[in-house]
Amino acid sequence: MYVKLHDKADRLRFTVPCAAYVADNADGLLLLELVGADSENRAVWSHIVKARSERSLTATSAHFHAGASKDVICVVPTTKYHKVEQSGRVILLHDGLTRFRYEYLLGGDDDAPSPWFMLALQQHIPIPVLPHWAPVIWAKARELSLVQAADVSFGPAVVWQLDLNQNTWERMIQDLVKARKVTVEAR
Repeated sequence: MYVKLHDKADRLRFTVPCAAYVADNADGLLLLELVGADSENRAVWSHIVKARSERSLTATSAHFHAGASKDVICVVPTTKYHKVEQSGRVILLHDGLTRFRYEYLLGGDDDAPSPWFMLALQQHIPIPVLPHWAPVIWAKARELSLVQAADVSFGPAVVWQLDLNQNTWERMIQDLVKARKVTVEAR
């Protein structure tokens, strides 16, 4: 997996190895882990997050490649993208992946909830939820498409998007309580 950065004349500037890539063009979700030389990583990073006049989803001159797959890296210029940098590694994170927003969750799978699931749920809905409810609520939320995997995902990163409609979550949890699928005591 790698990212190619082109200049304005569409000439190849850099090809940077990539360890993880997750994107969802609905709102500019991006998780990108670059593992090349520091100067190349910074060049790709600065191009992706540079100031742009557009206010909606915007294509950059950076392209992600994995085998036969090719994806243009898109961002929403008004969204903050965080940078985590180490020697030989740069990670770009959409603001929704941070602990302050929890619009997206890292980790978990179809059966096991993300470790951040209950924290995110408690942050976004005004009713209390108990920690031992997590597997039941996760399964029901997956069934109702309240938690969906990101559109494009390569590498070990697993990202889930939360539907943040409070009424739907409240109704679902109330139905689970009424049906006694979630109780005060852990089963």
